Amino acid sequence: MSETGAPVLVCHVVDSDFGGVQAASPEGVSWRCALSPGMARDYGLPEEWIGDAAEAGERAVAWAREAGLQPDPVALKAVLVAECDPLAEDLVFALVHALGFRFRDGTDLEPWAV
Repeated sequence: MSETGAPVLVCHVVDSDFGGVQAASPEGVSWRCALSPGMARDYGLPEEWIGDAAEAGERAVAWAREAGLQPDPVALKAVLVAECDPLAEDLVFALVHALGFRFRDGTDLEPWAV
């Protein structure tokens, strides 16, 4: 973020079972969560990293808007409480879609069903 001056989003997927997400913006909006929170707990991820889906969702919407995206709060909430079925990578794809990422030509990304 310090090099680009733009919001950043990072997701680390562990064994296709859960994803750790962290985001920050130049204006100070930051959030983190775990995708597939139940599985993240099974792996022993600290509760402060898993967080509250409602709080993370609110901050994620603010972050996405600052990034110039048009997030879908309802879809975002669904992703943040969903468990992977079968792969956490599908939740990552659904997350970026819910945050409002699209291809440059405007083509919509079609996420896997969550």
